[in-house]
Amino acid sequence: MTDSTAIPLRSFLFTPANHPRRVEKVFEVGADAVILDLEDAVAISEKAAARECVVDAFSARPNSGTQYYVRVNSLDTPYCEDDIKAAVGPWLHGVVLPKVESGSCLNRAEQWLAAAEAACGMPVGQLDLMPIIETAAGVESAKEIATTNSRIRRMAFGGGDYTLDLNYEWNADEAVLAYARSKLSHAARLGDLEPPIDTVVLQIRDDDRFVESARYGKQFGFGR
Repeated sequence: MTDSTAIPLRSFLFTPANHPRRVEKVFEVGADAVILDLEDAVAISEKAAARECVVDAFSARPNSGTQYYVRVNSLDTPYCEDDIKAAVGPWLHGVVLPKVESGSCLNRAEQWLAAAEAACGMPVGQLDLMPIIETAAGVESAKEIATTNSRIRRMAFGGGDYTLDLNYEWNADEAVLAYARSKLSHAARLGDLEPPIDTVVLQIRDDDRFVESARYGKQFGFGR
């Protein structure tokens, strides 16, 4: 596998791990990083099988030039540790960890990830770990998360769950995201991290909304 630290990542594209047609398509559109999702997009009854889909999809496409990530379930579920154990291997570049709310959460994921790397004969610390900050608690702990002694190089922001957590109305002007974006960009700077990855846009067929959202994120120092 290519060293994920050597390649700048301009775009990340999510798709559910358990939808074969979408998985096939996601590798064809030219994103710098593909993220196969085991979390929100996968029903509880399908989570175990979806882990196998991740391994099959990535291991079948070695040396493609695209970075391969998996979004596991959050630490407060019974699935996270097994997601990491199953998905980690030489086909993977990184793990996306949702709903991170503290440095201790990050440390627990670090331990599981290190154990999985060692079990596969991989150097411990090789894989990227990207926490998603998407709750009020996570935003308020962003500095702690960014400055915790860990392997993370960047954080990501999840506007959908963040606004749901606070019962905010997420309109096109994205004013309700300003506080969180500011907190994350400050925290990334204090932790000497790369600029944060901005939120996905839920209106996937609205190109104008996507472009405007990207512009707002850029104003707050977000990198992608």
